[in-house]
Parts: sequence; structure tokens; C-alpha cells
Amino acid sequence: MSSSNVDIPPDRSIVAVNNLAGPNKVLFLPAASTVPGRFITIKDYYGNSGSSSFTVSTTSNNRIDRFNSSIVISTSFQCLTLLSDGISNWATVANENGPIPLTFLPSDIATPGIWFDAAFLPNITFDSANCNVTSWSNRGSKVVAAGSNASQPPPKLFQQRLNSLNVMSYSASNILIIPAMTVAYGDKTVFAVCKQNSIWTASSARAIPFIVGQTGYNFGDFVFTMGYDGANGSNFVGTVNGGYCFPTFANIAQTSNIYTILSGVNTIVNDGRVGMWQNGSLLNSNFLCPAENNGASMQFSIGGGTQDRNASHELAEVILYESALTVAERQRIEGYLAWKWGLRNLLPADHPYKNASP
Repeated sequence: MSSSNVDIPPDRSIVAVNNLAGPNKVLFLPAASTVPGRFITIKDYYGNSGSSSFTVSTTSNNRIDRFNSSIVISTSFQCLTLLSDGISNWATVANENGPIPLTFLPSDIATPGIWFDAAFLPNITFDSANCNVTSWSNRGSKVVAAGSNASQPPPKLFQQRLNSLNVMSYSASNILIIPAMTVAYGDKTVFAVCKQNSIWTASSARAIPFIVGQTGYNFGDFVFTMGYDGANGSNFVGTVNGGYCFPTFANIAQTSNIYTILSGVNTIVNDGRVGMWQNGSLLNSNFLCPAENNGASMQFSIGGGTQDRNASHELAEVILYESALTVAERQRIEGYLAWKWGLRNLLPADHPYKNASP
């Protein structure tokens, strides 16, 4: 791209710039409302920004990171990746010297059954005064939305909280309910990006329930959660396809006010075993939890539950595939979450997406 003033086409995901061929170049982003959820990466392809900078600008009432109408690329080989919120904002996901991040989404592997993404503002309804969330719609294949109810208050939407992206903030009493949903029998793979707000030391159990069937952790429920077993003084994370299975969850270190990436693969059909990873590092891959959810339609909660063990936390994204992903596929989703939410420093040195996005 070499002309001085250019409108970036709405279908363009990667833009390579030769800014010496057009000094004082201005690149105009498409309106965020026309490309919800789109990543656009802009790269100083020839390394000339050190001597001739260029500008990435918005149109109309759009903004970059809520407040800026433009951003200047002034470093050689600088690479800027922006994410549209589908309304009027482009959030900076990455801004660095280095290779161009690819525009991968979880649906590029297969459409998840459940995919709640706090950064995807078109799927969230909230009041602007208090940021209370009344509805959070699924980006996955199940046509459902998690909504507030009259008996328990909803979470709040914290804007520009993590890597300039929105997250959900839950107190111990907050809840969002899906009135009826079916999680099918069979293998599953789950992911979550979350943060516990304090170290849990109470004698009673505490938990962050990412996806929970609402019949009380009984047989037939599907559960994906992390928490604290007060009786045994241990922290755990796991996915259960039915039944109360805490003794066989993977142990995990508590990390107050630090975000973490959790992933799990449940091969219930083949051998009834569950593998769990934290920030791409294996926690446990051989613990048995043979009970299986019965595939019945039931009420579910996202990010909160009706149990008294719920703990305050922040939730950025939760994903469920109704299949067992391969190792390469699981790592690709971990890479997507790490680069999107600014957590790639947490990945181990040998992770395939430690230094390059998927």
C-alpha cells in the first residue's frame, strides 16, 4: 500500500505499508459497526517508519481504545493489531515490532458449542450508567443467551480492563442464567481466561463456575470450574461430565489478581479421563471422572452459579467444544487466548505460540 490516504477495505485483515512511497500517509479504518469482531493488522513492511511515520485513523465517531481518533506508527517494522467491538471502538490487541499476528478465531477449527467472549460487545447488553449486564449472548453454535434474574444481581462489564479489552466482573452473588440448554453426551474441550480476586482461605469451598448445570452439581450436570476445597486446603480446576468429582480434579496454585488461561480435554467416551492445563503447562492428564452428563436440557449459568461457594472473580472468555481437540488444536486456542488478552508471557518457552500468534 503506497498512496498517501487510503480507506482500508472492510474485508482486509492484513495491511502491509510502504510509507516512503507516500509520505504523511493516513490509513482510515472501516467503521467498527460494519465489521464486528474483525482483527486488522497493520505492518510497516519495509521498516521505514523510523524516518517517515504514518497514521492509522478512524472515521465518524469511532475511536481507538475508546479515546483516540488516531494512532501514529513511528517505529521501524512496527506491527499494530486492532479488534473491532462491532459498535464504535477499535481496541489495540498488539502493538510491537515483529512478525504480523495472524487473524485466527476459534471457529477456524470448528464452531464451539459455547463461546462467551466479553470483548465482543455486540453480544452484550448492559446499562451505561452502572455497567450492569442484563444479557450475554453466545458466539457459539447454540442459539442461547445468559441473562440476569430478579433474585440475584448481574455481573458488571469492566471496559478496557485487560489488554484494552472488556471483561465481566462477578461478585460472589452475581449470576447470568441460560434458561434451557443441552450439552451433548461425549468428549469435550474447554477453555477459560479468568482471574480470582483474592486468595481463598475460608473453611468452606469456594469456586469460579465458568459453565455449570443448575441442578446442584448432581449427576446429569456438566461442570467446568476452578475453586478451593476448604476441607482439604487445596485449589483445583476441572471439568466434570456429571457428578460431584472434586477429589479427582487437578491441583492448581492460587494466584490472586493475576489472570490465567485454563484448558481441559475430557475423553469421556474413550477412557473417562480428563487432562487440564494452566497457561499451556500440563497440570494433570490422567485423572478419572467417569460419570457422564445425560444430555438433558437444563438451566445453566455462565460465570456464576446458585451455590453458596461462589467467589468474586473476573471472566474474559469461556469456550466449549463438544469434541476432544487434538494437541495441536488445543495449543492453537491457547495461543489465540494468550495473544488476544495480552498473556503470551505466561506460556511456557516450548509452547508453539509463545513467540508467534496462531
